[in-house]
Amino acid sequence: MSFNPELEIIWRTQADDITCFQILKVDNEFIIHGEMEISKLDGNGNIIWQRGGRDIFVTRDGVDDFKIKDNIIFVKDFENNLYKFDLLGNQIN
Repeated sequence: MSFNPELEIIWRTQADDITCFQILKVDNEFIIHGEMEISKLDGNGNIIWQRGGRDIFVTRDGVDDFKIKDNIIFVKDFENNLYKFDLLGNQIN
């Protein structure tokens, strides 16, 4: 969701069917840590890509389940499987 200076909504996007845990700005785009998907949005709220996993993107203890480091997205699912994506949405082994 983006607002203008008068706090009117400029755009709104549903990036995940369940919930979004984090919204991170990377350059002029956004990386969304959703429960079911990791998404990348452009500065106008358009979905560039979305990636899912084998389970929901949250760990049982909620610790160290999502981070971006050196332009790589690291995310773990409920079964502690680790996924790595570059900023173009490609999965890295």
